[in-house]
Amino acid sequence: MVEFINLLLVLIPYASSVPLSLYIGSVLENIKNYHYYNKKVIKKKKNDDIDIKKEENIKNEKVNEEDKLNTLNTNESIPSDSLKNSHNFKFDINNDKENENKHNYKILKSNKDCLSFKNVNLSQPSKYYIYYTRFCLYFIILINVVIITKCVIPELLEIFTLNFWIPSKLSLKNSLVGFVVSVIFGHPWLDNPYLQMYTLNRYLRNQNDYNNRSCCFKKKFKYCKSSKKDVIEEDYNTKMNNDLPPRKSSLSLSYKKAYLVWNPALHFNSKVNAFIIDISRLICSCVLIPVMEELVFRYIFYRFIIGGFNYKLVSFSTWRWTAAILSNIVITHVFYIRCYEKSEEWITGLINGYLCTYSMVKQGRWNASVNTHCLTNLFIGLYVLITKKYKYWS
Repeated sequence: MVEFINLLLVLIPYASSVPLSLYIGSVLENIKNYHYYNKKVIKKKKNDDIDIKKEENIKNEKVNEEDKLNTLNTNESIPSDSLKNSHNFKFDINNDKENENKHNYKILKSNKDCLSFKNVNLSQPSKYYIYYTRFCLYFIILINVVIITKCVIPELLEIFTLNFWIPSKLSLKNSLVGFVVSVIFGHPWLDNPYLQMYTLNRYLRNQNDYNNRSCCFKKKFKYCKSSKKDVIEEDYNTKMNNDLPPRKSSLSLSYKKAYLVWNPALHFNSKVNAFIIDISRLICSCVLIPVMEELVFRYIFYRFIIGGFNYKLVSFSTWRWTAAILSNIVITHVFYIRCYEKSEEWITGLINGYLCTYSMVKQGRWNASVNTHCLTNLFIGLYVLITKKYKYWS
């Protein structure tokens, strides 16, 4: 019974990390929009006061001109410049109101609205929501790892020691093989399957085309190059996210299952902010993600298939083909194929899973699989930062 409860204490936080990160990201996005709305209301009041004064001046000028025309007893009505200006002024006001309605976020008028997930536009989110959810997920994983190691599985406290992170030659070789496989077939990411499933960003961007391959959309399980014909289908200027700054990059409409190129250089004008985001993601992908995934799929699930609820009694050097196959097929099928509908990238997930399992069984230590996973992500991250091919981080 105790083992069953401990197992639930590990799996429930892991399964709830994605929806919880989505909710926290929506709250942060709502707070940002709420403050923006308040500032906009203050500016609008000031502008309205100025507009009222202008309208009064225009009316006074109009009355004065009508008096002059009446005194001259003219039969022809000649429109004055002030009347033209008043017409243009009203037209500008209407244009401003129309532009206000084009914002793709919902207006939040109270602090309670910030706690609602319904206020987030899932069909066309802003860049802030995407990055909020991603880094909220990293933060939640960090909290889960700390709590699990100290309260549920105390023997995992070794992950906070330096010896745990020293890789062996076998882990280094397997990680190099996994890196080559990832470059050939593509590298799958499991940050937020919900984001990919519901296509939160419908517009893809690429910069300098990255060899015409880094920015692509999915259609019938094949990678397709972005073309200008797709842009002509609709007036994308009316639907494009207002938060994204204009760039000299090609735009293309995506299909149902779209990939977002996580290139912060396209989202932020500051190179420092883009660099900080890249480095933080590199660190999180090399430390947090390997620990959490290997904890669930290698430390628990692989040995659970062999020993059931007494999985802690199963040695890490125990090899079972059924456990190796099932533990990897569950990951590749449920996540990569069902959620992401990847084409060749499920091959990468399958091979890297076997490499991590082989490292653990061969050396008889759980940290061997973590080191293999960590080095593979490190090589991929450095490859992305050097070549700027962000499709491997998509």
